[in-house]
Amino acid sequence: MQQVNLYQAQFKPKQVILPAPQVLLLALLSVIIFIFLSIYMASNQASIASKVIVQTEQLQQQQQQLDTLQQQLDSRKINPLLVAELNDFRLQLKTKNILLAHLSNQTFGNQHGFSTMLTALSQQHIDDLWLTQFSLLNSGQFIALQGSAYTSQLIPEYIDNLAKSEQFQGKHFSVFQLQQPDDSPYFNFKLHTSNSVENKQ
Repeated sequence: MQQVNLYQAQFKPKQVILPAPQVLLLALLSVIIFIFLSIYMASNQASIASKVIVQTEQLQQQQQQLDTLQQQLDSRKINPLLVAELNDFRLQLKTKNILLAHLSNQTFGNQHGFSTMLTALSQQHIDDLWLTQFSLLNSGQFIALQGSAYTSQLIPEYIDNLAKSEQFQGKHFSVFQLQQPDDSPYFNFKLHTSNSVENKQ
Protein backbone atom coordinates (compact mmCIF):
# COMPACT_ATOMS: atom_id res chain seq x y z
CA MET A 1 0.00 0.00 0.00
CA GLN A 2 1.37 3.43 -0.96
CA GLN A 3 1.28 6.29 1.62
CA VAL A 4 0.78 9.89 0.53
CA ASN A 5 2.22 12.70 2.73
CA LEU A 6 -0.34 15.50 2.63
CA TYR A 7 1.56 17.64 5.22
CA GLN A 8 4.00 19.24 2.87
CA ALA A 9 6.66 21.75 3.86
CA GLN A 10 4.84 24.67 2.24
CA PHE A 11 1.92 24.22 4.67
CA LYS A 12 4.05 24.23 7.82
CA PRO A 13 3.77 27.41 10.00
CA LYS A 14 6.72 29.70 9.57
CA GLN A 15 8.56 31.19 12.54
CA VAL A 16 9.19 34.93 12.21
CA ILE A 17 12.45 35.96 13.84
CA LEU A 18 13.03 39.68 14.24
CA PRO A 19 16.45 40.91 13.21
CA ALA A 20 18.74 41.98 16.04
CA PRO A 21 18.57 45.73 15.12
CA GLN A 22 14.77 45.69 15.43
CA VAL A 23 14.90 43.96 18.81
CA LEU A 24 17.44 46.54 20.02
CA LEU A 25 15.25 49.40 18.71
CA LEU A 26 12.20 48.12 20.60
CA ALA A 27 14.22 47.87 23.81
CA LEU A 28 15.58 51.37 23.31
CA LEU A 29 12.07 52.80 22.75
CA SER A 30 10.91 51.20 26.00
CA VAL A 31 13.79 52.82 27.91
CA ILE A 32 13.09 56.24 26.34
CA ILE A 33 9.38 56.06 27.26
CA PHE A 34 10.29 55.14 30.85
CA ILE A 35 12.73 58.07 31.10
CA PHE A 36 10.13 60.57 29.83
CA LEU A 37 7.55 59.27 32.32
CA SER A 38 10.07 59.60 35.18
CA ILE A 39 10.91 63.21 34.18
CA TYR A 40 7.21 64.12 33.97
CA MET A 41 6.46 62.67 37.42
CA ALA A 42 9.44 64.46 39.02
CA SER A 43 8.40 67.79 37.46
CA ASN A 44 4.83 67.37 38.68
CA GLN A 45 6.02 66.63 42.23
CA ALA A 46 8.27 69.71 42.32
CA SER A 47 5.39 71.90 41.08
CA ILE A 48 3.07 70.70 43.84
CA ALA A 49 5.77 71.24 46.50
CA SER A 50 6.32 74.77 45.25
CA LYS A 51 2.61 75.58 45.48
CA VAL A 52 2.44 74.27 49.05
CA ILE A 53 5.30 76.52 50.20
CA VAL A 54 3.93 79.64 48.50
CA GLN A 55 0.43 79.08 49.84
CA THR A 56 1.80 78.52 53.36
CA GLU A 57 3.78 81.77 53.27
CA GLN A 58 0.83 83.77 51.94
CA LEU A 59 -1.45 82.22 54.52
CA GLN A 60 0.86 83.30 57.34
CA GLN A 61 0.98 86.86 56.01
CA GLN A 62 -2.77 87.09 55.75
CA GLN A 63 -3.17 85.61 59.21
CA GLN A 64 -1.03 88.46 60.57
CA GLN A 65 -3.15 91.00 58.74
CA LEU A 66 -6.28 89.38 60.10
CA ASP A 67 -4.93 89.57 63.66
CA THR A 68 -4.11 93.25 63.15
CA LEU A 69 -7.58 94.02 61.85
CA GLN A 70 -9.12 92.13 64.74
CA GLN A 71 -7.10 94.18 67.23
CA GLN A 72 -8.15 97.41 65.54
CA LEU A 73 -11.76 96.31 65.60
CA ASP A 74 -11.56 95.47 69.30
CA SER A 75 -9.96 98.81 70.20
CA ARG A 76 -12.45 101.13 68.50
CA LYS A 77 -16.11 101.50 67.75
CA ILE A 78 -17.61 99.21 65.16
CA ASN A 79 -16.74 100.45 61.67
CA PRO A 80 -18.79 98.85 58.86
CA LEU A 81 -15.90 99.18 56.39
CA LEU A 82 -13.47 97.57 58.84
CA VAL A 83 -15.91 94.75 59.54
CA ALA A 84 -16.36 94.15 55.80
CA GLU A 85 -12.58 94.04 55.30
CA LEU A 86 -12.22 91.64 58.20
CA ASN A 87 -14.88 89.31 56.78
CA ASP A 88 -13.17 89.44 53.40
CA PHE A 89 -9.85 88.36 54.94
CA ARG A 90 -11.59 85.54 56.78
CA LEU A 91 -13.08 84.29 53.52
CA GLN A 92 -9.66 84.45 51.80
CA LEU A 93 -8.05 82.50 54.66
CA LYS A 94 -10.75 79.86 54.52
CA THR A 95 -10.27 79.44 50.77
CA LYS A 96 -6.48 79.23 51.09
CA ASN A 97 -6.76 76.69 53.90
CA ILE A 98 -8.89 74.46 51.67
CA LEU A 99 -6.39 74.81 48.80
CA LEU A 100 -3.43 74.17 51.10
CA ALA A 101 -5.05 71.04 52.50
CA HIS A 102 -5.66 69.78 48.97
CA LEU A 103 -2.07 70.40 47.89
CA SER A 104 -0.64 68.87 51.06
CA ASN A 105 -2.58 65.66 50.45
CA GLN A 106 -1.06 65.15 46.99
CA THR A 107 1.14 62.07 46.63
CA PHE A 108 4.85 62.70 46.23
CA GLY A 109 7.30 60.14 44.87
CA ASN A 110 9.88 61.27 47.42
CA GLN A 111 7.38 62.09 50.16
CA HIS A 112 9.81 62.07 53.09
CA GLY A 113 12.35 64.34 51.39
CA PHE A 114 9.73 66.85 50.30
CA SER A 115 7.92 66.90 53.63
CA THR A 116 11.08 67.57 55.65
CA MET A 117 12.05 70.49 53.39
CA LEU A 118 8.53 71.90 53.50
CA THR A 119 8.58 71.71 57.28
CA ALA A 120 11.99 73.39 57.46
CA LEU A 121 10.93 76.27 55.18
CA SER A 122 7.69 76.83 57.07
CA GLN A 123 9.67 77.11 60.33
CA GLN A 124 11.90 79.87 58.92
CA HIS A 125 9.28 82.55 59.44
CA ILE A 126 10.40 86.19 59.73
CA ASP A 127 7.96 89.07 60.12
CA ASP A 128 7.71 91.33 57.04
CA LEU A 129 9.34 88.68 54.80
CA TRP A 130 7.50 86.12 52.69
CA LEU A 131 8.07 83.74 49.78
CA THR A 132 6.26 84.11 46.46
CA GLN A 133 7.85 81.23 44.53
CA PHE A 134 9.72 78.04 45.35
CA SER A 135 11.59 75.63 43.04
CA LEU A 136 12.85 72.21 44.05
CA LEU A 137 15.05 70.52 41.45
CA ASN A 138 16.69 67.11 41.25
CA SER A 139 14.92 65.67 44.31
CA GLY A 140 15.80 68.66 46.47
CA GLN A 141 19.50 68.88 45.64
CA PHE A 142 19.00 72.30 44.06
CA ILE A 143 16.73 74.97 45.54
CA ALA A 144 15.65 78.41 44.35
CA LEU A 145 13.55 80.81 46.42
CA GLN A 146 11.83 84.03 45.43
CA GLY A 147 10.09 86.44 47.76
CA SER A 148 9.66 89.95 49.14
CA ALA A 149 10.64 91.83 52.30
CA TYR A 150 9.94 95.29 53.65
CA THR A 151 13.62 95.86 54.45
CA SER A 152 16.71 94.44 52.75
CA GLN A 153 18.31 93.70 56.14
CA LEU A 154 15.84 90.85 56.67
CA ILE A 155 17.20 88.85 53.73
CA PRO A 156 20.66 88.02 55.21
CA GLU A 157 18.88 87.03 58.43
CA TYR A 158 16.64 84.68 56.46
CA ILE A 159 19.66 83.12 54.70
CA ASP A 160 21.41 82.59 58.05
CA ASN A 161 18.34 80.85 59.44
CA LEU A 162 18.21 78.54 56.44
CA ALA A 163 21.90 77.69 56.79
CA LYS A 164 21.36 76.74 60.45
CA SER A 165 18.48 74.41 59.62
CA GLU A 166 19.30 70.69 59.78
CA GLN A 167 17.44 69.97 56.53
CA PHE A 168 19.59 72.47 54.59
CA GLN A 169 23.00 71.63 56.01
CA GLY A 170 25.65 71.64 53.30
CA LYS A 171 23.61 73.94 51.04
CA HIS A 172 24.93 77.47 50.52
CA PHE A 173 22.30 80.08 49.70
CA SER A 174 23.20 83.36 48.05
CA VAL A 175 21.35 86.37 46.65
CA PHE A 176 21.47 86.65 42.88
CA GLN A 177 18.82 89.35 42.54
CA LEU A 178 17.64 92.13 44.85
CA GLN A 179 15.58 95.07 43.66
CA GLN A 180 12.98 97.55 44.89
CA PRO A 181 10.25 98.34 42.35
CA ASP A 182 9.34 101.97 41.79
CA ASP A 183 6.85 103.35 44.32
CA SER A 184 6.98 100.09 46.29
CA PRO A 185 7.67 99.81 50.05
CA TYR A 186 9.25 96.37 49.79
CA PHE A 187 12.22 94.64 48.15
CA ASN A 188 11.97 91.66 45.78
CA PHE A 189 14.69 89.03 46.12
CA LYS A 190 15.77 85.73 44.58
CA LEU A 191 17.92 83.16 46.38
CA HIS A 192 19.47 79.96 45.14
CA THR A 193 21.83 77.27 46.31
CA SER A 194 25.29 77.59 44.79
CA ASN A 195 24.97 74.34 42.82
CA SER A 196 21.56 75.18 41.34
CA VAL A 197 22.98 77.78 38.95
CA GLU A 198 25.96 75.61 38.05
CA ASN A 199 23.57 72.79 37.21
CA LYS A 200 21.66 74.98 34.73
CA GLN A 201 24.77 76.23 32.94
